[in-house]
Amino acid sequence: MKFTFYLFNESVTEFDKAIRTGKIEGTEPFLLVVPNHELPFDCQAYFQQNKATPPRWYGYISGAFKFDQAVMNQANSFLLLIRVKSRIFAITMGYGFAAIDRDFLERGFGLKVVLNEIDPSRIKSIDTRVIDTTTKQKRVLLNKDSELYDFDFDMEEELLSVISGVPSNIDLANKLTGADSLSVTCDVPLEDLGKKCEQLLTSFYKENYKESFGFIDNLRVIKVPSLCEQLDKLLLQAIENRIETKLMVAYPEIDTPSRVDEYRISTTSRRTRSADELDVKAIYSFLDEFYSERQIPDLQKITVQGFDSEGNVVTGKYKLRDYLTFETELDEGRYVFTLNRWFQIDSNYNDEVSRYMSNIGIIPNLDGIYLPPIVSGDPEGDYNEKVSNDLGYLLLDKKNYPAGGRSKIEICDLYTPEGDLICVKKYNGSSTLSHLFSQGLVSARCLVDLERYRQFFRTKIPENWDSTRISETDFDPKKVRIVFAVACAKKGSIIDSLPFFSKVNLLHALREIERLGIAVCLCKIEFIDS
Repeated sequence: MKFTFYLFNESVTEFDKAIRTGKIEGTEPFLLVVPNHELPFDCQAYFQQNKATPPRWYGYISGAFKFDQAVMNQANSFLLLIRVKSRIFAITMGYGFAAIDRDFLERGFGLKVVLNEIDPSRIKSIDTRVIDTTTKQKRVLLNKDSELYDFDFDMEEELLSVISGVPSNIDLANKLTGADSLSVTCDVPLEDLGKKCEQLLTSFYKENYKESFGFIDNLRVIKVPSLCEQLDKLLLQAIENRIETKLMVAYPEIDTPSRVDEYRISTTSRRTRSADELDVKAIYSFLDEFYSERQIPDLQKITVQGFDSEGNVVTGKYKLRDYLTFETELDEGRYVFTLNRWFQIDSNYNDEVSRYMSNIGIIPNLDGIYLPPIVSGDPEGDYNEKVSNDLGYLLLDKKNYPAGGRSKIEICDLYTPEGDLICVKKYNGSSTLSHLFSQGLVSARCLVDLERYRQFFRTKIPENWDSTRISETDFDPKKVRIVFAVACAKKGSIIDSLPFFSKVNLLHALREIERLGIAVCLCKIEFIDS
């Protein structure tokens, strides 16, 4: 059978605290059921028999077709709570997971068990997230058991959220899949479920993962409620003070963002405000409209949902906390809030990123000698065109290389006679920088690998410029460099202005470009008010 296990945190010592109160009363409750014989473990079980309901699609087709019998769905659910060694487990079947109180779960329980027990050469699939101002998520499955590097996993940039594979000890299970919950495929009599929970608890306490998967400690989920409360206060203070730096919007698991024409931010009292783009300013406008100056909002009671141009729902309804990404420091520790959780950034990891950032070349831009200031309200395209006219740089913004079909590759925004490929981005604390770094990396790869890409590039270069820098057949990567130019209103260096995960994203791009033999520099563009 395939079982799903949950482990509750140490604050849960009684069965009643593990189950949501609203699920054991009212309509369609989970009812307490008792064993018909004594079991060798301490447990409490609940059963829910849902009333029969027609499937959602039935109304669509029922007028056109005749059915001789009722078309009804019926789902039954079971929840078994087991206490072993003073810890409480939940085993769910059907929709039994809906009855447990997720606020008290041991976060990352399943992931840690799998990483402690899995054979590193027999991984079946992984789910990862790149946490930045845009949250990128992917699932990779291979047709045979493999090692982690076969999945193109970047341990510096990606957060491992789910992993599935075969354990080294096949007596434990035939297959394990772990996130917060743990999916276990094995043969075990019901009477031995208590022993299985003990096995899994022992696996959870192990630290075998450090040998092959130690990188997961770079980001550790905060499990101490009092610390989370302190960090939540800092998040609310930033919102109360309308801070726009290091507080960002990250879209959670939206499959169809291109179809979203309108976001609706709502309260439980049905007060709603619409926004074309969901960013920090849109959220603050909503709060300014519906909350008094000193009123601290409950972020769990504010929801966000996306609609298309005709008013059709195209995203799930998420809590506002699910959208927020925030970085802060507390007692010399650095913390990140994302995907509705608090993470602590490992100090060694933070120091490593900082050391690498300190070695990045910075182009001095005093008085806008290299790139002039940008007016806060001006579009990037208008700025690039103005720079081209004023400084004589080659304008390549929107003059993309046709890579085949509808795919197009951005060479850069501006190109200088000295061989600088400048990629420009306005950054206000909510816009994403990942596209900027990706643009430079993709262009660098094409320059090194594709002769036809260089041919296309050369057709754009004026005749009186040195076109040998972009040689078609004998390209020397040392003759060009990639410049990431970021317009930022925050005072100080550009590196200090970037959120931690943008630095990690930048670090990844830098290393890849430098491996190609191309130099990389940063340049800060000053903001001026319109």
